[in-house]
Amino acid sequence: MKHKCALLCGRLLPHLRARPDKPSTPSLPEAFVSLSARAGMPLWIPDDVRGLCCSTPWASKGLADGHQWMAEAIFDAFWRWTDHGSLPIVIDAASCTHELLEDVAKHVDDSRRAQMEAMSIRDSITWCRDLLPRLSANRKLETVALHPTCSTTHLGLNHDLKTIASFLADTTVVPVGTTCCGTAGDRGLLHPELVVSATRDEKAGLEASSARAYLSANRTCEMGLRHATGRPYESFIFLLEELTRPS
Repeated sequence: MKHKCALLCGRLLPHLRARPDKPSTPSLPEAFVSLSARAGMPLWIPDDVRGLCCSTPWASKGLADGHQWMAEAIFDAFWRWTDHGSLPIVIDAASCTHELLEDVAKHVDDSRRAQMEAMSIRDSITWCRDLLPRLSANRKLETVALHPTCSTTHLGLNHDLKTIASFLADTTVVPVGTTCCGTAGDRGLLHPELVVSATRDEKAGLEASSARAYLSANRTCEMGLRHATGRPYESFIFLLEELTRPS
């Protein structure tokens, strides 16, 4: 593993990989891997990542046994994948980062908790912020609209997210009324009226100004925002990769 810079985990489920309304390539992991390699900070995706996650789906449904099992399973995998903590772990979905940093440690034994303290878990936002000095944008957009998520707010990542947006566009707009989008994992997918209600002020703010791109940092939030606002929200990683491709 010595030649690899960092381990990438996150939204790797097959049905969530494609970029909405765009060709299926690059997927989010492919775009992230290409971007990081371009900056001289390569990422490695484990071959056996399927079937493991941050355990949020179990925690959010109150399924304690499943939560406990997955929390232990993912940290055992992290310990193995990172060669006992020698590689940092990069997560490409902010809600997963939040769960891993703020909750999972409460549901594992002392041995695994000690392993967690020896590992570095980073969100894609901070990872990409640190890539910026290594990248050159071939152009900038005039305006982008940004939706900070609940998890980026809890983790204190909104400033870094705005820094990345400023690298991509002359003007960054966070519409007045932007708060929780109401998607809450699958809740808004099952009850889309929640998202419509939660984003009504944000939608009004979007209608009052135009943007060339609509950026966020969590796939389910982006899905809910697309449905409720009609704007093509997607991960900031896509635009960062696109605008820094060599001419």
